[in-house]
Amino acid sequence: GTTALELLPQIRAVAPGAPVIVLSGHGDERIAVELMKGGAADYLAKDSITAERLGRALHYAISLGDAKRATARAEERQRWSTERLQFLVDSAPALYGMHRLEELVNAGAETARELLDAPVAFVGLWPPEGAALGAMAKVDAAGAEASSPRTGAGDPLLARVAAGGVFCRLSSDEAEPLVRASWPDSPWPEGHVLLGTRLVADRRIVGYIAVAQAVAAVGEDYGDVFIAQLGHLLSTAVENSLLHQAKERALRARDDILAVVSHDLRSPLGNVRLGVALLKELVEDEEAGEVIERIEGGVTHMSKLVDDLLDMARIEGNRLALDIRLEQVSSLVDAAAKLADVHAAAKRITFVTESTADAALVQVERHRILQALSNLLSNALKFTPDGGEVRLAAWATADEVCFRVTDSGPGIAPEDLPHVFGRFWRKETNKTKRGLGLGLFIVKGIVEAHGGHVRAESTPGHGSSFTLVLPRAAEALTA
Repeated sequence: GTTALELLPQIRAVAPGAPVIVLSGHGDERIAVELMKGGAADYLAKDSITAERLGRALHYAISLGDAKRATARAEERQRWSTERLQFLVDSAPALYGMHRLEELVNAGAETARELLDAPVAFVGLWPPEGAALGAMAKVDAAGAEASSPRTGAGDPLLARVAAGGVFCRLSSDEAEPLVRASWPDSPWPEGHVLLGTRLVADRRIVGYIAVAQAVAAVGEDYGDVFIAQLGHLLSTAVENSLLHQAKERALRARDDILAVVSHDLRSPLGNVRLGVALLKELVEDEEAGEVIERIEGGVTHMSKLVDDLLDMARIEGNRLALDIRLEQVSSLVDAAAKLADVHAAAKRITFVTESTADAALVQVERHRILQALSNLLSNALKFTPDGGEVRLAAWATADEVCFRVTDSGPGIAPEDLPHVFGRFWRKETNKTKRGLGLGLFIVKGIVEAHGGHVRAESTPGHGSSFTLVLPRAAEALTA
């Protein structure tokens, strides 16, 4: 016949969770150990069985089975919870990167449905800014469906979920009329409760998430917790969207003002420049000539301020248009040096150029790269004392071309170094308070627009160096 060792695996295969007590006429301890290893709850020899001992064995076997099933359920819930948490973590970046209302509601509903393996999920969103009208989305197995925009004030599902606090749980009977009122063509699935949470932005309730969850689903007890977590996540995404929209409005308003200001300033500055040129031809008096030169310097300075403001707006709006051409490094170094030579001579500063990359090529807009190098050289000359030294060096690696401007000025304090490329940052001294502090910001914007990067290094008392790094071009220079 079949032995207990042969029969036990068959029983475990048919009823894995059933407790098994083996009654045997043999008192073999080796067999008892093997049976216990195989999953038997107990092993009793027939010749020593009593009612009391059998009762204890049965009680132990049932308790052991209950404990194993409880452990399995706990492990399943833990696994389910871990997967849900990871899903929320993975979903956050995409939601945070969305700035359109319709995108957020569709993605939010899809995320809620996937989070709880739900047959259907709803999201309604009515942001506080501007908006009597909002957007609603339903996602089920058939896909996403959008509702016509309408006011959130009359939405019964929003009112009920909002009244429930951080999260609410409604029975199927409670949920069905609310859902039908908001979504007339969406019957509520039988045997499902509604889990909901409100969305909050700018300290106001701006929407809701509602999900259908099966009554006997894994993690039923924790579903509302995860929906509440998704509500926090989506609320943060809404806040980000509102901030992004406010920033875009502010940038557009600023650009409009800058456009008007630049237009209104350029015309009179152009007239003054023409007048100065005419006066220089007509006036021979030396003292008057010095006044005319100061006027000309002021006009040049004002024109640069206007140009810097416009460049800042273009850089921040990612609208810095580039006319890319193939350029030789030696040509760029020579042109930059010519721009700096006159100013260096005026301050008796030694200006040195060093290049080991004359034949190397870069794909750049010549005017913009020279503008960046000129800004760096102007700063170096401005902060280098009379009799000091400024160097412009260039070299190349297999993949990059580097330009470095080094000065012998006072250097930059360590606490200031991380901020030098910020907008309106400037190192003020008693002698240098002119300018908006946009020069290095513009350098960084120009270089990054070319796919490069720039870095600053300095030791107080021993000068500073700024390195501009650009991708090296592989094409041959053509005539």
